[in-house]
Amino acid sequence: MKKFFLLFASVLLIAAFISLAVANSKKSEPRKFSTTVTLEISSEEDEIKNQVYSYISRELRSLGDVQLLEDNSVWFMKNNSEWVIQIVAGLQENKAGRIIGVVISSVILKPTLRDRTFHLFIVSKALKGEYDEKLWQELFEQLRTSCIVYDHEIRSGSPEDLQSICKGIVAKFDSKCLKESRKYDQQLWKQFNKLREEQSAKEKDNGPKDD
Repeated sequence: MKKFFLLFASVLLIAAFISLAVANSKKSEPRKFSTTVTLEISSEEDEIKNQVYSYISRELRSLGDVQLLEDNSVWFMKNNSEWVIQIVAGLQENKAGRIIGVVISSVILKPTLRDRTFHLFIVSKALKGEYDEKLWQELFEQLRTSCIVYDHEIRSGSPEDLQSICKGIVAKFDSKCLKESRKYDQQLWKQFNKLREEQSAKEKDNGPKDD
């Protein structure tokens, strides 16, 4: 049982869910949502690659609750990014070699163990006492390098449309992915507090009795 709760706590810590400030805050205060994003942008043209990074990162920061982490090829092991946005940017040329358009492919991924709905599932199971230590350990190991594909789309337009295309990608990410994440974050925090209260009550009941 102790190993399960240690394992469960480690997942929440990896997800940056528990911090000292939050743990010491009053329960009546609403929990402030925050998340992390890694941007992976590739293109044969450095200019469009830099432009896309600039536009996308600017829009993400403007959301107010997103922190950008450095890109690396093994993000699911080396950083704590909750989301990964992979973008491939290309240019369209006519027969004369003149650039007439841009094409942007975007994929939104999330490491499974960082998914808040998965955390909510774990907490719900723990609250019901439905857990098996060996099973959970096997499950976490299997999911350690897996990810969920939340969205994939291709957008195109003229070179002048590049900034608006990038804005559209972030707007969709915010409304489709972060909106859901914010909701589950609050639910998870309530469930975690309930679990913590139940554990505290059990510890008091099992404590030394006065003669």
